[in-house]
Amino acid sequence: MSLNSFFSEDHKEVVVHIKDKEWKNLSFNFTRLASKIINYVLQHEKIENYEISITFMSDEAIQKLNSQYRENNKPTNVLSFIYNIEPLCGDIILAYGTIARESQEQGKSFQAHLTHLIVHGALHLLGYDHETNEEALIMEGLEKKLLGYFNIPNPYGGEERNSV
Repeated sequence: MSLNSFFSEDHKEVVVHIKDKEWKNLSFNFTRLASKIINYVLQHEKIENYEISITFMSDEAIQKLNSQYRENNKPTNVLSFIYNIEPLCGDIILAYGTIARESQEQGKSFQAHLTHLIVHGALHLLGYDHETNEEALIMEGLEKKLLGYFNIPNPYGGEERNSV
């Protein structure tokens, strides 16, 4: 039985998991924000059927995943894992400590940086990448366009190229 048989027409689902208490201390509804962002990005990219899981976790937990799956033994801000292309099924995982630290270091609001990283993670699920300059320019251009909808300024400043 294929995943397609589990999806009815126009199936759109975003499931949120909170695995770290730090996320619960935020003063805005980040679960609603995450769903809104995912739905907008996938609508923009004309993806009609999807099931995306977003997990909000600690730096320690994401470091384990980063080490296991990317052989990079340090925390990161966002990881994306795709399981099926059509219908689109995947996970986006975000680390509170790294995002909080980066937003402070970069002089951005936590919410703006989080929005950018959710967009970034969703684009990875869609096959976008930033391994080469050409790929990065395409992905970053799309990020800037999508973030404009949420009134988030260019996350890369005036820089031509800056990997997340």
